Amino acid sequence: VHGGRLVAKSSDGTVIQTPVGAYKEPESYDLTTKLIDQNGAAPADGLLASAMWVPLGTGQDDFDLMGNNSTVRLPAGRYAVLGTIQTVVPGQPLPTSTRVADPEVDLHKDTVVTLDARNSKKVTVRTDEKDARPISWTNGMVVDTGARVVGYYSMSDNNDYTAPTTKHTKE
Repeated sequence: VHGGRLVAKSSDGTVIQTPVGAYKEPESYDLTTKLIDQNGAAPADGLLASAMWVPLGTGQDDFDLMGNNSTVRLPAGRYAVLGTIQTVVPGQPLPTSTRVADPEVDLHKDTVVTLDARNSKKVTVRTDEKDARPISWTNGMVVDTGARVVGYYSMSDNNDYTAPTTKHTKE
């Protein structure tokens, strides 16, 4: 970051000052999220459809939320992108909620991350007690940035799904 001021004096003694500044952006690229619901469509208006990016291996705890087809400019590096996509189910009062993630995004060029709920699997909870039946539970996704754990948790019900990923990271 560089800053200064430009000063001009007129012949009658009037002084005008203008601040000036410049920022040299580090190597940075656009990260765009594309969200696909369980029906293969863009998420319906009014339903939850968001993602968050988290840097990996930096010890930083920066993060931010993104919507469908939104773009952020980030420094080159490695990121995890996690999100939730709700899908309308005809005849049911509540939508499904699918947790989706790309845990290893190598951002060294403009990149589109697609979080796709179509191949998701239903989340179930079982107990050794034969008569026990879960009513609700908490689930979420988190990333340990080295500085803190970043992510989210939410109450769950029988409409929860998760999309498996083949990628994984130790960060």
